[in-house]
Amino acid sequence: MTCIAPSRRSSGDTTDASGRAIGFALAPGQAHELPLAPLLLTLLSIIPAWIVADCGYASHAFRDLI
Repeated sequence: MTCIAPSRRSSGDTTDASGRAIGFALAPGQAHELPLAPLLLTLLSIIPAWIVADCGYASHAFRDLI
């Protein structure tokens, strides 16, 4: 399972099933984190069985990507 989660500081991170960070990206200012998601997915070394994301990542383009 991979989790892509926003934080309060306009950032996104990718974690493994144990919650250990695999990748991290910081967005400028009040920018939305969704544009960072494709970059974070490229950091994965395997194709995960599950992707868990915040509702802010609910877009058709992101669903098509995963």
